[in-house]
Amino acid sequence: MHEEVVTEISLLELRSDLAKIAETATPKRVLRCLTEILVKRTGHKVAAYLYDYSGLPELIDESSLPKASRGTLSYPARDQARPDTILPLVVDGEDFGGIVFPDGVELSPDMSTLVDLYRHEASQTLYVIWLRKSVKHAAANAEALHTIRRATLDTLDFGKVTMTLLEHSRKYFNVDAVALLL
Repeated sequence: MHEEVVTEISLLELRSDLAKIAETATPKRVLRCLTEILVKRTGHKVAAYLYDYSGLPELIDESSLPKASRGTLSYPARDQARPDTILPLVVDGEDFGGIVFPDGVELSPDMSTLVDLYRHEASQTLYVIWLRKSVKHAAANAEALHTIRRATLDTLDFGKVTMTLLEHSRKYFNVDAVALLL
C-alpha cells in the first residue's frame, strides 16, 4: 500500500474543480479532466474508462499511468461483474464506465468522499452529454420521418420517394444506399 497524500482543499478549489468537469463538452475530455483532478487531489495514479453503446469499454484514459503500464489494465464490460477496485460512473441506473486506482489504494473516509464528489460530477456531466446527443438524434429522426412522410403523401412518383428516402437515410442515419438495398 502507498501512503496517502494528505491534502486540504478549500471550497473555492473544490468549486473550481467541479466547474472544470461540468464545463467539458465531450466524454473524452470529461475523462481527462477527471483523471487529472483525481491525480492532483489524491496523489495516486488513476485510470478511467467509458462504455460504448454495446457496453464494451471504448474510451480509456490512462494518461496518469507510467508508459510501461498503459494498456495493461483490463476493464469489464457493462454486463460483467465489476471488481471492488473500480468505482462506477453511474447516474439514474445509466452506467457510463468507471474509475480505477491501479495500485489498489485505500482512501481515507475524507478522501473517499472527495473522490465521490468528483465521480458524481463527472457522471452528471456524462449524463447531460448523453441526453443532448439522444435529443439531437431523436429530433433528426423525427425530421427525417416527417420529410419522408410528406414526400410519400405529396406524390406517387416512386423515383422521388426513393431519392428522398436515400437522401435522408444518408443524412440522418449514416446509412448509404448499398446498406439500404441489402
